[in-house]
Amino acid sequence: MRVRASSPRMVGRAAELSALTDALGESGMGKPTVVVVQAEAGAGKTRLVTEFVERARTSGAVTLVGGCFPLGGVSPPYAPLAQAFRSHLRTLPAEAAQTLSALLPPELVPGFGTAGAGAATGTAEQRAGLFDRMGATFATISLSAPLVLVLEDVHWADPSTRDALAYLVHSLSDERMLLVVTHRIDDLDRQPDLRTWLVQLRRAPRSITLPLTRLGRVDVAEQIAGITGATPDRELVDAVSARAGGNPLHVEELVAAGPPPAGQLPSTLLDTITTRFELLPEPARQLIRAAAAIGRQTSEALLCAAAGLEPHQLPGVLRPVISLHLLHPVPGELAYEFHHELVREAAYAELLPGERVAVHATIARSLAAEGNSATGATHLALLAHHWTQANDRARAVPALVAAGTAAMDSTGFAEAYDQLSRAIRWQLQSDWKPADEIAPGWDLIKTAQLAGRAALLCGETSEGRALGELVLGSLDPDEDLRQYAELTATQGVLRMLDGDTPAARAAYEQALALLPADRPTTTRATVLCRFASVCGFLGEDELAYRYAADAARMAQLLGEPALEGRAYALLALYATPYGDEQAATDMARRALTLSTASGDVEAIMSAHVALTTVAQIWGRVPDLLASAQQGLTVATRLGATSSQAASELTYRAASAYFGCGDWQRAEQLWESLLARPRDRNTAVVVAGLYMVDLRIAQGQFERAAELLPPDSALQPWGDWMLAVVDGARAELAIWQGRLDEADSAFRRAAGKKSTFRDLDPVMTGWFIGWLIATAERAVADVVQLAAATGATGADVDRVDPDALLSAWLGGQPRHPGASTLRMRAWLCMADAEHSRRDRSDPVAWTEAVAAWDDYGDMWHAAYARFRLAEALVATPGDRSGAAEPLRLAWDFCRRVGAMPLLAEIEALAKRARIPLEDPDARPAAAPKATDPHGLTEREVDVVRLIADGATNAQIATTLFISEKTAATHVSNILRKLGAARRTEAAAIAHRLGITDRSTR
Repeated sequence: MRVRASSPRMVGRAAELSALTDALGESGMGKPTVVVVQAEAGAGKTRLVTEFVERARTSGAVTLVGGCFPLGGVSPPYAPLAQAFRSHLRTLPAEAAQTLSALLPPELVPGFGTAGAGAATGTAEQRAGLFDRMGATFATISLSAPLVLVLEDVHWADPSTRDALAYLVHSLSDERMLLVVTHRIDDLDRQPDLRTWLVQLRRAPRSITLPLTRLGRVDVAEQIAGITGATPDRELVDAVSARAGGNPLHVEELVAAGPPPAGQLPSTLLDTITTRFELLPEPARQLIRAAAAIGRQTSEALLCAAAGLEPHQLPGVLRPVISLHLLHPVPGELAYEFHHELVREAAYAELLPGERVAVHATIARSLAAEGNSATGATHLALLAHHWTQANDRARAVPALVAAGTAAMDSTGFAEAYDQLSRAIRWQLQSDWKPADEIAPGWDLIKTAQLAGRAALLCGETSEGRALGELVLGSLDPDEDLRQYAELTATQGVLRMLDGDTPAARAAYEQALALLPADRPTTTRATVLCRFASVCGFLGEDELAYRYAADAARMAQLLGEPALEGRAYALLALYATPYGDEQAATDMARRALTLSTASGDVEAIMSAHVALTTVAQIWGRVPDLLASAQQGLTVATRLGATSSQAASELTYRAASAYFGCGDWQRAEQLWESLLARPRDRNTAVVVAGLYMVDLRIAQGQFERAAELLPPDSALQPWGDWMLAVVDGARAELAIWQGRLDEADSAFRRAAGKKSTFRDLDPVMTGWFIGWLIATAERAVADVVQLAAATGATGADVDRVDPDALLSAWLGGQPRHPGASTLRMRAWLCMADAEHSRRDRSDPVAWTEAVAAWDDYGDMWHAAYARFRLAEALVATPGDRSGAAEPLRLAWDFCRRVGAMPLLAEIEALAKRARIPLEDPDARPAAAPKATDPHGLTEREVDVVRLIADGATNAQIATTLFISEKTAATHVSNILRKLGAARRTEAAAIAHRLGITDRSTR
């Protein structure tokens, strides 16, 4: 037996819960209130009132809860009221129960009172007497405490109960009573008496209607996390959100059922929905099946055609379907929409295989008959879908190609890839020749090339590569020369982004060998352009520059502006090794001009990547951020946010935010990349390494270690990426004080020395400068540790950064890229760290601070300021100058949550007796921080309650604040402490001493 999963916490109903709480507060002041909670089945009415009743009971209110049940028309009168009273009487001592039961009619509490009060369904006089006694009982109970009466599912209530409630509501005056009733909206049209009764209930002087809307995507994600106990991936959230339609019960059922076969619903949901179908007459049931084949929404004309109805017949057949809330009219249109996607799925499941083929063919013919006026991407996609479902290959393949090309034109790249790939796979199942036309003006090779471009722009690199390999494997390079070379140009970049650079290079070498070198062709220019990007990726910059230059000249000669733009984007990247900043900038701008004029999305995005890369190499952090943001804005406008180019822009923007001190936004962007498990490209790998930097800076060392990929996962990127990861391992070990492990990691990095000799300034400025400075720090830490512990005879200079520099650069002078702001900052940092081996030099650290400030990197500037203050404190006569850099570093670290450096700063300030609070700087808007980690006084109180295991509700009760305010405090605490969960925040707070009450 399958047990339905349930989230341990209610989600998405905070506003409704607050409204009920407010209503209870009003009724507690002698203003009796009625709240009508209405929603569709499964929307969470019971969960909401259960949560509310618990809170009301905790606050001291008396709560009576009863429920109505469908008993086939034989429900005993007043059943829910009797249930409510009996459940309450059982909670009372025997004497109190007897006293209260004496006030009640025995019809409501059989077994508690005495007989003889008259039949509940007797005369009008008897009924009025019963209602008066019931009202008097409620009034008596509310004298001692506010009274909450909850009656659920009143759509099943018996007439006597409805009459009693109507009498009660309109006789209330100043009783401290809150009445909460819940009902479904699904079949109100079939119950006119219920609808009339609800209207009367809402006319009460103090009546509130509380509709429960559908959950949004964020709430669905939170509900799934509660059910599974883990953060769900994006694909699961999207799939469940689309099918469940925001209905909490449907979410639970879909998650509990697990990934079903295509089109299969959990049996519990299927039974619930099909039971409603059984209430329909057969013509209406046939109509809803036809509507399900059309899709979530349908026009009247198409619905008539699919169901085989004349227009005048439709209203009579459709009305019962609408009454049961299975379909509803689309406002302002002659169209109808399913109330839930699951309703559509259930109706579609009722079609037999032969019926499905026939109805889809009918729908496709009707769509095709609309003529050439309806050729938009949506119309073409629908036509392709229905011909496909009708199993009509001859019509489906050209329809899929037409839909795919239209989707590409409208920047729907994911949809384009899906449609084109289906057309290709279907065509491959039949006999074909490269010259065969599969759609007007399209052969299979041309279609495969377009599918490959769509895969690049929507991020489906692995699937796009696999599809292209199927087509490429069916070609003969000798007989199908042009087609083979053209497809190889697309396949090469997909192979590279899929992590198989050697295969990409082999493909391009083969293609170039096949193409005549003495005749300019678009195919050869394309192959050269793609090959240049692979060479650059492998560090062969001179070859990359030559191939890109050849491609640019050839594209200009052939009048191919998009291809010329892509070539100039590559030239901008590979002009940098020669130290020509202006040339690189000019080429990147020309690439943007050409690609924008052509309208080619891939070329436009390549140009923005080139501009951002130039800004990263030569400019400052704010320049990098501005360029990356501009590129991402264009990517959003063009629908290319899932492309490889957008991934590169994203991680560069995040790195700029990190340097600027906006760590929350940096983390969000990096997380958005890391949430793409199918992507195995450089941008995602580098994003993970940047996230390691962030976690180290936050003091979340375990999470940082988890993000470091194993060497086996880095093989496609070569030794330089292995060396970078070793450097990250070394940096993590340094911050943790594990200097032996840092030494081992640096030695491994030094073993990859040959890979660094030909790297461009992007690599030089980041990797080599960072590695040298980090190695210098490791040596200085070893020296200082030895001095502090009195160690002698140890080889404290085990890591020799000077030797590393010589090894990595192959004995050559420093790269021209050292003139960039970033490289200068790293080299200044390395020199300053080197001075710590003897006596830390304030002059060297002053230069390092200036270099980082000039580059615009606030994080590394803060570290350099701490070291500057440390050097000044140790220098006689300079101690007074240490206060300002130490305070500036402290302010930054406290703001962003850089916990390890913050602790070192505070320790230095304590030793040197330097007050960190600047008496001359009192920003009025800044919250008072009683804790050095940036927590306000109230947040310290909250984090201590979190450490005690308190829920948000318990925090709110203890501190006399609302639960919403408590939740806000918790979110702020998690952000400031850099924690993902409450338990992690409690552990960090305990480690940092925040939870120690004695510090208050």
